[in-house]
Amino acid sequence: MTTDTAHTDRVDHLRLELRAAAEKFAARIRDAEPAAAELADLEGQLRAAENLVGLHEYRPSARELAAEVVTGLLHALQPYLRPLTSRAAALRASDELTTR
Repeated sequence: MTTDTAHTDRVDHLRLELRAAAEKFAARIRDAEPAAAELADLEGQLRAAENLVGLHEYRPSARELAAEVVTGLLHALQPYLRPLTSRAAALRASDELTTR
């Protein structure tokens, strides 16, 4: 096997690996969509119920916190995400989101 053939084989292999990783990534992101919709629905119901009883305390929305969690987890895509939250903000948001 020549060096050129070995390099070409490696390129072909890496292209297949990248495609498989991209498909897995896309599937995992699609799996998050129902959870995001559930957050939005429940948060809307909670805010409406709080308004009915006169509760108007400020807190970041669950969707805002979830967005920080997601952008923090997607840190490897930083050059393509604007604005990007910091890892520290993502961890704080995750803590607050899960301790409500």
